[in-house]
Amino acid sequence: MPTWQTLRSLAPDLVTVGEERLRQFRLAMLGTLRADGSPRISPVEPYLGSGELLFGVIRGSAKAHDLLRDPRCTLHSIIDDPDAGQPELTLRGRFTEVDAATRRADPDAWWLSFEETAPLVGTIELEAASLVRFDLERGELSVLSWTPAGAVTEQRKPYP
Repeated sequence: MPTWQTLRSLAPDLVTVGEERLRQFRLAMLGTLRADGSPRISPVEPYLGSGELLFGVIRGSAKAHDLLRDPRCTLHSIIDDPDAGQPELTLRGRFTEVDAATRRADPDAWWLSFEETAPLVGTIELEAASLVRFDLERGELSVLSWTPAGAVTEQRKPYP
């Protein structure tokens, strides 16, 4: 299954803008599934220093239990002004824990200070990725989409 690193060559524009969004806020929203099937949304800190998109969660947390039971998840970038037309990145796929070398690849990752508690650190094996961009002056939005089954597609629609 493709990961963020793989997506670099398949959808470079999506990755470039997506990384700008993730680096700007150093925060994203992670959607997971609770045991009863209802959704849970939680903040996580994405790290990109290794070239791979990584995030960690406290192993005993509700979101960690969700991911270990059912790895399906979604990650959405943060916006801080709903009227500014900021791009929005959405990733959908399955959480997969990474090996020890990959865990240590980003020297700024928070989980390196907590190795004794072994936080759950991983990436998303991607099933879909999208980037929504707004052109407020032209009244248009653009949705750049990628799936493993096909190439990158772009749809343009009037906005709002």
